[in-house]
Amino acid sequence: MLDLRKRAASGAKWSGASTMIVTLLELVQLVVLARLLTPQDFGLMAMVMVFLVFAQSFADMGVSAAIIHRQDITRRQLSSLYWLTLLSGVIVAALFVMVSPLIVLFYQETSLQSLLLCIALVFVIGSIGQQFEILMQKHLMFKRLAFIDSSASSFGVCSAILFAWLGFGVWSLVWGRLISVSVRSGILSWYGFNHWQPQLYFSFKEIKEFIGFGMFQMGDRCVNYFNQRVDQLLIGSLLGAQALGFYSLAFNLVIQPISKINPLFTRVAFPVFAKINTDNERLRHGFMTLRNLLSTINAPLLLGLFAIAPTLIPFFFGEQWAPSIELLQLLVLVAFFRSMGNPIGSLLLAKGRADLGFKWNVALFFIQLPVLYFATKIYGVTGAIVALLVLELVYFPVEYQFLIKKLIGRCFSDYLSSASRAFFIALLMTMAVMAIPLFFELSLLALLIAQIVLGALIYVTMYWLFFPVPMKKLIHLIVNK
Repeated sequence: MLDLRKRAASGAKWSGASTMIVTLLELVQLVVLARLLTPQDFGLMAMVMVFLVFAQSFADMGVSAAIIHRQDITRRQLSSLYWLTLLSGVIVAALFVMVSPLIVLFYQETSLQSLLLCIALVFVIGSIGQQFEILMQKHLMFKRLAFIDSSASSFGVCSAILFAWLGFGVWSLVWGRLISVSVRSGILSWYGFNHWQPQLYFSFKEIKEFIGFGMFQMGDRCVNYFNQRVDQLLIGSLLGAQALGFYSLAFNLVIQPISKINPLFTRVAFPVFAKINTDNERLRHGFMTLRNLLSTINAPLLLGLFAIAPTLIPFFFGEQWAPSIELLQLLVLVAFFRSMGNPIGSLLLAKGRADLGFKWNVALFFIQLPVLYFATKIYGVTGAIVALLVLELVYFPVEYQFLIKKLIGRCFSDYLSSASRAFFIALLMTMAVMAIPLFFELSLLALLIAQIVLGALIYVTMYWLFFPVPMKKLIHLIVNK
């Protein structure tokens, strides 16, 4: 138990270091490219990314999670799964190319065709090293993964900025993505073939059980991703590339805590939870600790972003991105609810209940699609975000009833308090930060610095005063990795 805890803490530490580096690099890329590219360019890439990431859900047939879940996997099974993943990557790339004309027709943007054909290479390149990344996660080798993530991101960001500076427009984003995936897969493959080299062996019979698990996991990922991105899909189709460009900038800023901070912990939590998946008491304690930690970090970041958006966006991205301010502020609340629901995925997979997650996301799909369609068509981008927020409020109690209680038992008071106290403190902080421009006339830079510094001091001080015990536990956790 103690060794597992130390390894999990070490994994979180190295994932944290990598996440900080990658996040900073991507923020630099966003700031620089927002000056070099147009909202139209960002909108076109957002259209590509909606379908690209959706298609990536099929790339490994869902067997990656099964590799981590199963504790008794053999080398022959791993070899069969490796060749299956590689074949799946090639097939998905071919299918992506085949459906690209339909994507162009859906968005009515002919310039998308060549972008889609080029970006399809991501599936083939990524599949070569994918299993090795999963094996590193399974064995909690997050120090090595941190190096790989940082290296790949560095090459991708530098390439994208260079191509944008040379005038490649939206293609700079495509080449940056391809280079990042190539570097990542190359390093993973170099290490993987030296430690877990797959045999020239394939047996469908030996991996049939993995595929059964993977089908539910793949279906869950696909439907969940569609649920998370249907807003961008509809905005791009109904309102055009420029509207999607403004939305995309706001979305990219708000999504950082979910896409960077949450995986820092959930990527470590899944293999750890999988090792104790029969002990509901320990699982419940670990899950609530994880939610409390994520809310303590995400709440001030997201609500703080709400407060400083009118200063942040004009200063870093320019006045041409002003329409993104209101969109960002509305998205903040949606992002907080999503960040709190995100750890449920680790719990579902650790329990081997990918089927339950799949059924949940299918139900959300049939609710969410018509609501967002009519909200976007009638009220535009703002209407879509308000609809998302209302849906998240409705999901919260239902999510507990049909997922959490089934997996770890009754715990509603803990489930509620694990997220609400940090949100309450962050809300008070936000009101104080937003009042600064009312009393002081400062330049954009001075105002931004004052808001960030004052917000951080208020949040930490108030959290300590209202909830000293959780704050001490958090400090203890950080000090001890």
